[in-house]
Amino acid sequence: MSFGKVFLLMALIVLIGVPMVGYVWETINQLLALEFDVVRIGITIPVVVVLWIFLRFVAGRIRALPTGTGSGQAATKEPVR
Repeated sequence: MSFGKVFLLMALIVLIGVPMVGYVWETINQLLALEFDVVRIGITIPVVVVLWIFLRFVAGRIRALPTGTGSGQAATKEPVR
């Protein structure tokens, strides 16, 4: 994967993931303060599902990134001599 695609993936994670995490976080804070808003809880449930699906997608993309040894060479199963 090229540097541009990795940068775009990181920007996508921040732009989409951070607002969803913030919304869920605020809902949890309100619930812990014993402030119950049925509409907010109703909105939070689908947001959590979408966030979970989004994080699964991102995890799959991150696992697909090539790994290296740090020296610019591709990782191999055999040790370098």
